[in-house]
Amino acid sequence: MTISKLLPLSEYSIYVSTVILYNIINIDNIVNLSLYSLFLPYLFHFDC
Repeated sequence: MTISKLLPLSEYSIYVSTVILYNIINIDNIVNLSLYSLFLPYLFHFDC
């Protein structure tokens, strides 16, 4: 019974992770690139 309960959980977690990764990579790719390009100089500046 534990295996039958764990399998749907693992499939659900894999589905959620793939959906999150898909959204981050494809939909928010331009926004993420712009944010990184804006914030990376500040991060390097504060690191120095």
